[in-house]
Amino acid sequence: MVLATVVGGGETASKQAGQPDTVGIGEPAEDGQLRFVVRGVETGVESVGDEFTRETPQGEFVVLDVEVTSIGTEPVTLMSSDQYLIDGRGNRHGASVDANLFTEGQELFVSEINPDNTVTGQVVFDVPEGRKIVDAELHDSALSDGVIVNLR
Repeated sequence: MVLATVVGGGETASKQAGQPDTVGIGEPAEDGQLRFVVRGVETGVESVGDEFTRETPQGEFVVLDVEVTSIGTEPVTLMSSDQYLIDGRGNRHGASVDANLFTEGQELFVSEINPDNTVTGQVVFDVPEGRKIVDAELHDSALSDGVIVNLR
């Protein structure tokens, strides 16, 4: 699987009156005890897994290549089910549980991250075929404000 990767710098975006941070691909953004950097995105993926665990989408898979660092003082559990994609219509699409079990980057399916440690991996989403994905909404937990990463 080939992912388009964009590496960049930039300051961590700051919160604005209850609104999630908004950054671009390659830029860090913090939510709670986690710092996220989306390193790339691949759309139109037809399947994930190997010959024994192949998973196919209802529509098409979109795969985010993500780096996550624990910036807190306690271990934090990252769950792929707390991550979303937002399409051009404003619809939120949750991560595909089945696809995330069988992808190469399953480190991000459910991962406990100790302070100052970083994990990288992929989060897989099943979206309607041809749907334009504009943003990723990434969360420290199900109840956090989240951060928005502009994927355009």
